[in-house]
Amino acid sequence: MNRKSIIALALSAAALLTVSSCSNSKKSSADSQENNQPVSPASISFEWQEPYKGKLEEFKASDKFNADLNSGSRFELQDLNGDSTPELIISPSSNHPAQCIIYTLIGGSLTEAGSAGDFGLINYFPELNVIQDEYQGDGFVLGKFEELSGGTLNPVLTYNDNSASASSGVKIVHEINGEDVLLPQYDEAMKPYLSAYSIPVGRKYSLGEKAVEFALYYNESWGAVINPTQREQLTNKLNEIMETAGEDAAFDLCDLNGNELPELIVSAGKADEDQCSIFYLADDQLYQLEGSYGKNGTIAHDAENHVFFSSDPEDKTYWSFGGGDLSDGSYTKSESIVVLGRKYRLNEENVTAALN
Repeated sequence: MNRKSIIALALSAAALLTVSSCSNSKKSSADSQENNQPVSPASISFEWQEPYKGKLEEFKASDKFNADLNSGSRFELQDLNGDSTPELIISPSSNHPAQCIIYTLIGGSLTEAGSAGDFGLINYFPELNVIQDEYQGDGFVLGKFEELSGGTLNPVLTYNDNSASASSGVKIVHEINGEDVLLPQYDEAMKPYLSAYSIPVGRKYSLGEKAVEFALYYNESWGAVINPTQREQLTNKLNEIMETAGEDAAFDLCDLNGNELPELIVSAGKADEDQCSIFYLADDQLYQLEGSYGKNGTIAHDAENHVFFSSDPEDKTYWSFGGGDLSDGSYTKSESIVVLGRKYRLNEENVTAALN
């Protein structure tokens, strides 16, 4: 089993990776800027946190929960309707028939909006605020694009196409919103969706205790935690990368080393060979971790042990900021796994949204 210890680079000065302990009192980003004190991400509160925590605990205690770390139950937080409040998406498993269950907060109350997807994922179009729910059968495809409004999923376009069955001699049908249309009309109706950027969502977090904590109390709070200098450093780096990055480049923020500051994970793309670059903050400066990591433009992070590795389960290479030796087989993966790298498409709008 090939295991690598990490990357001792300029992290030998332990002071670079430590921050002052924070008060238990609630603070806002304005408080931190005024007092020039670090703020724990766990001190930033949102009304959706406790309802979502309760639902995750309920699901984990149910017979729908699958504990397998690779193919079992996972979840994700993703704003599906553009109101700046994330929805809770629970993926029972990665098996073919598994659909994601979507929960949203309406007037402070948790509401089940519906189910969609397969293989435990839904296809989300962030620039259109719609999701795709599609079934591909033998020679035909049946699907719909839906938007989340009023606490439910509502279709904005349905489609049916059996042109893949042409060789069998069946009558070819193209339908949009239940009406027969000619192929040019079908293609025209589908074009705005098929040409738009999309991401698979539903399986970012396992349901281990630390992963749930990271999802609910850390990874949606970084804009309120970083100070103006840190924000400027991160923004400048992302803008610099944006100048030469491909259209599939993306980024993510997560605390990989336990110092309650986010590391910046930049994904080159989503092809098999695409990897991630990692940047870390120390003394209000941004540094790059030597090398590139992961596969398919993602890395996986063990939130309990502060170890990261390829999200490909066949790759047994592990890294850690701590500098400990992971080559002796002593590392055991926890139940708290987070997949990182592709939360935000790399563009100006998302850089502003993620860092403010």
